Amino acid sequence: MVASVARDLADAYISVCYVRAAELERAVRDYAEQALPRRLLYLDRFIAARDWIAADRPSSVDFLVYEIVEQHRALVPDVVSPFTALAEFGARIEALPQIRAYLDSNRCIRWPINNRMASFGG
Repeated sequence: MVASVARDLADAYISVCYVRAAELERAVRDYAEQALPRRLLYLDRFIAARDWIAADRPSSVDFLVYEIVEQHRALVPDVVSPFTALAEFGARIEALPQIRAYLDSNRCIRWPINNRMASFGG
């Protein structure tokens, strides 16, 4: 179920990133002010009740949620700030030894996020 929520969040993100360049600023602002906070609030509330989403240890859905939230943070840098549980969740993912090693390495690719045709992240 949470994977589907993450997929919906990813679809919304993609629809903003691929608007015409002239419309990007307005699209990001509208998305960040209207739909995104409500969507992140649902995830924040769900994650607040547990350390990991689907099990007592990280699973694929945890990494899926982490990735899409990070993509949103690239689009709207302070987007996670009001959502304490979601921010703590991201910190738990980043503290995993293999993830930390990757993030600190020169193998970590943070950009581009999207195809070069995207108005954002390409």
